[in-house]
Amino acid sequence: MMISTERLKLCLFIFLIFFLYDYAYSNEYPIVFDDSDVPFNFNYEVRIYTSREKCTDPKASPVRYQVYSKHTLLKISDMAYPPTSLWGKVVQGKIDRSLCSPGKFSDGQVRFQLKPNLFGEKRIVIVVANSENLSLSMGGWKVWYSLIHTIISSYASKLPVTLMALNEDHRLDFVVQSEDLIHMHRSYRLTNPYPQLTRQIKSRITMDQQITHPMKSLYAVHDYFKKNIQKVIYITDQSNVPDIKHMQLNPNYAKIPLHWNNNGILLNIITNGKCHSWKKVHATCYETDTLRISMLKNILHNAHFQ
Repeated sequence: MMISTERLKLCLFIFLIFFLYDYAYSNEYPIVFDDSDVPFNFNYEVRIYTSREKCTDPKASPVRYQVYSKHTLLKISDMAYPPTSLWGKVVQGKIDRSLCSPGKFSDGQVRFQLKPNLFGEKRIVIVVANSENLSLSMGGWKVWYSLIHTIISSYASKLPVTLMALNEDHRLDFVVQSEDLIHMHRSYRLTNPYPQLTRQIKSRITMDQQITHPMKSLYAVHDYFKKNIQKVIYITDQSNVPDIKHMQLNPNYAKIPLHWNNNGILLNIITNGKCHSWKKVHATCYETDTLRISMLKNILHNAHFQ
């Protein structure tokens, strides 16, 4: 019995679909961790990303993840994700326990050599309120310049500095940390040695919002870092910071600063307002009306090394 041409084409098409499906899922490469300097820990999770940008973005979703142990078995399809473009890191909750590292494709395996967060788990946290009162008209570009300088000098000095942006509704966003410069391209321009760093800071430190209750917003910092804080440098305006009488009526505003003070965590405030409320909670506070470059650089430097 002769098979019709149309039926033959249909059979060949179905065969081709099964062939491609089998090919795609049979070409899975194992992921191996070579002589990792990050100790295995069942409380840690290893995550695999398709680019360094996604690996360093706290909001990005990994393409693979699993408990980080010596028994970790991860495979990835070369049809879906090129094995030469993968990046990985180890995390514990919201805290990175390793730097983002590129995978190397060799002998049919994607091999990672993970490095720990070299500058320390206890972070020096710089928080910038994205307030319109710190906008360009009040020297916002000087804030950018000082932050760029501070991150570069912190990297050179191996200080564990993390820069965060405080947005409306007490929302805290990651900007950059000093260790990230390890993987950033360094240009020959003295005025802009790390273009990617400049872009990240300018795009995320926008200073175009209305931040209410800057002191109360420190809850977001505490919830993000938990016990992994060495000191906090908070650049903010004075909008709605409660006065002393209000603080006595509503101690919740002062709860986090006082908690930090009791636990040896230094709180340094840089504000274009008044310091009396911040001093009430034992913070070291600096007043500045113009946000001059030299003043900010000196304040940040002293806050780091005091």
